[in-house]
Amino acid sequence: MTETTPRPAPGRILEGPLFSERMRIETAEANGAAGWTLAVLAMTA
Repeated sequence: MTETTPRPAPGRILEGPLFSERMRIETAEANGAAGWTLAVLAMTA
């Protein structure tokens, strides 16, 4: 992770080709030096 890459944090929104819809981070825990364990929820329209 670089200085310009935001850390995963609850409330942040994820979107991109890995997801069929926008996802909101519910929990984020560091998992080693460069890993994260996230709990995400789909945001429905």
